[in-house]
Amino acid sequence: MLGHDPARFEWITADLTKRRSVDNLFLQERLLQTPIDTVVHLAFQSNPDGYNSSRHEFNVTSARLLLDAALRS
Repeated sequence: MLGHDPARFEWITADLTKRRSVDNLFLQERLLQTPIDTVVHLAFQSNPDGYNSSRHEFNVTSARLLLDAALRS
């Protein structure tokens, strides 16, 4: 996020394994006051030694939770 306008970009973290944590991303006061037009999800898990089913499950579930919460807000 270095070099980006802080008025336009915000870095927010959440536990993507918990739906409530993801929902709370979009309920923060500062986000309710400003329309959101883009969400970037950078928490995909990978492994140079192999991509297993538990990593795939996490990636799919966390992306789905994030998209659902974004659509609801």
